[in-house]
Amino acid sequence: MLLYLHFLHQVKDLCGLKVFSVSNSHPEPKDRIFTLYKSLGKKSPLSDGALEELFSVSDDLSEILAERLKYVGEDILTFYGSIYLPSYISKKKVDRVDF
Repeated sequence: MLLYLHFLHQVKDLCGLKVFSVSNSHPEPKDRIFTLYKSLGKKSPLSDGALEELFSVSDDLSEILAERLKYVGEDILTFYGSIYLPSYISKKKVDRVDF
């Protein structure tokens, strides 16, 4: 959940999202993740490398979204269409044609 909040924090300006923190006293999501990770110590299910990889993926997705917005427009959250998970279909289908 905190990683998702971190991603939203990264892209909020790109997507026109309002600040979503319930309080200005809460630390940034990334800081909260590191605090939790350090608190768990050896009980954490993640290694240092796995945690850094998650942040790297979030950074990559933020960059992809920023690049896409250059071509799609500012209102990416209200686009019309569907997204299908590839593991559930055997061939790529065209929305509103194959369905």
